[in-house]
Amino acid sequence: MENNRRIYNPVQKDYVTFLKTSADTNGEYTLVEVELADGGGVGLHYHKTYSEKFICSEGELQVKLDKSIITLQPKESSIAEPNVNHFFRNRSGKTCKFIVELRPASRGFEQSLQIGYGLARDGKVKKMVSRKIN
Repeated sequence: MENNRRIYNPVQKDYVTFLKTSADTNGEYTLVEVELADGGGVGLHYHKTYSEKFICSEGELQVKLDKSIITLQPKESSIAEPNVNHFFRNRSGKTCKFIVELRPASRGFEQSLQIGYGLARDGKVKKMVSRKIN
């Protein structure tokens, strides 16, 4: 990962830059910056072993936590605790940037991004059918 800290997923329309990995922080946290095109995002999911904090740095980011959707502005943040259903998306009409902090760090998350983005870049992943998330 040291040679490839910035990756692109043409299916999800985002760039991820690894700012701090599990190896960098001795497992304390993972820190990535996401640059998300309008219309991009990740569907409803949850994590069992770590929290996921979203910190908006540029533009607007919509985050759904359990049953509520909030729109983060620059310098605003929100945390998805373990086992809480959540998603994030950009519906602002322009690119947004945000930081994601996982606590504790997740080497598996880091590896899954590398693998998934590599497959998408290589044309091995088809675009998912869009569905409205209320």
